[in-house]
Amino acid sequence: MIMVGVAVGLGASFTGLGGGFLMVPLGIFWGLSVPEAVGTSFLAIVVISLSAVIAHRRLQHVNRRIGLLLGAGGLLGAQVGARLLPYVAAATFKKLFALILLLLALRMAFTQGKTPASPVTAPNSPTPGRGLWQALAMLLLGVLVGVAASFSGLGGGFLMVPLAIFLGLSVQEAVGTSFLAILIISLSALVAHGKLAHVNYPIGLAWGVGGILGAQIGARLLTYVSGPTFKKIFAALLVILAIRMFW
Repeated sequence: MIMVGVAVGLGASFTGLGGGFLMVPLGIFWGLSVPEAVGTSFLAIVVISLSAVIAHRRLQHVNRRIGLLLGAGGLLGAQVGARLLPYVAAATFKKLFALILLLLALRMAFTQGKTPASPVTAPNSPTPGRGLWQALAMLLLGVLVGVAASFSGLGGGFLMVPLAIFLGLSVQEAVGTSFLAILIISLSALVAHGKLAHVNYPIGLAWGVGGILGAQIGARLLTYVSGPTFKKIFAALLVILAIRMFW
């Protein structure tokens, strides 16, 4: 279990996905129900995200403004998503999950992103007179991400990484910033799923402990990867996972 956590933490910190994209299918494969797989993944995601935020912060990969705004909106969305999940059949959940992954893979594969050296200006210097509207828009996006994250167990990085790149962040900053929001959203989702008895604590803690080491390694590996290469890796992972969920 701990070695699985190391692998999940490495992949999560490298891609910014939080780790749920691996842990939810694994949990289902090991016999957990869909709600348990989702809830348990959030326990590990909280631990992994905290480690990843520390690692990416040291490398100056975190835009606090965007991360905090998305995370704040996600607090509410996570509570809603956790309560929707018990009403969805496992087969339906898997198909919806796979469809989301495929759509995101296509989005990542066919859009151009900034290179790691690209400067970031828009997130920290909003257009005069529009700062409030930008903040409200990011809060609303955070709510939507929180619903999707808590419903799917993915932590939200699968939406926030492409979104952060769209907002003008480099690949490295998009990944680091997504972890700040993921940490906030995952804490809220963990509380919600815990109240609903959806969390297997031994499995979640084992994944999380292993993920601490993996997250530190992944953050450093990301520094050496170009934007286009990262996006191809990211898209390929999503396609593989989508195919696995269909079957």
